Amino acid sequence: MNRSQPISPRLDELLFVRALEGLSDGEERELAMLLARERDVDARIYERAAAAVCIATLAPTALPVDLRASVEADAAEILNRKDA
Repeated sequence: MNRSQPISPRLDELLFVRALEGLSDGEERELAMLLARERDVDARIYERAAAAVCIATLAPTALPVDLRASVEADAAEILNRKDA
């Protein structure tokens, strides 16, 4: 977003809250009104940032042993079919 003017504090707050927890119907209407006034604002940037933080902070988890064995067996079967 290339803006010469800073985003209004209320618009900033509504975009932030929407990305993290959602807005009430009244807040959604207010946000739509503010965005109509500031058309050069990328309204999805907060959601993309929140998603990136969530993905970056996910802890890697190992597959349960039974599931891993099943996936490996299925993969071996599929690979053997292609070789035949």
